[in-house]
Amino acid sequence: MGQIGVDVSQEHLDIYDPRSGDRRMPNDPAAIRGWIAPIAPDSFLVFEATSRYDKTLQAEARAACLPFARINPLHGWHFAHSLNLPKTDRTDARMLARFGAERHPAETPAMDPAWVTLAALSQRRDQLR
Repeated sequence: MGQIGVDVSQEHLDIYDPRSGDRRMPNDPAAIRGWIAPIAPDSFLVFEATSRYDKTLQAEARAACLPFARINPLHGWHFAHSLNLPKTDRTDARMLARFGAERHPAETPAMDPAWVTLAALSQRRDQLR
């Protein structure tokens, strides 16, 4: 299984695929959809939970039936620290691919639709306070 590391930020995704190398692209649905479409079916995405910035990546990966692991950022940080790696977007993408290959994180399950609705309502309530 090919482990693909994705460093997610508000503006862009830094991607490391061992088969095709490094890539940077905008963090928007059309760009992500275009990138995911030709990915090998045995690929597995690994990225850190980044609040709302990874939602588009999650949605597009689910729509394409591409498995992924959304890991705790602290786990990624400790893994990078243990390897003495510098903290850059490109290095983080490579580190996440290596994390996936060495640690074999579990696939992130789909969220219950009722939970998604409840979370959106809760967020909106908090905005109105």
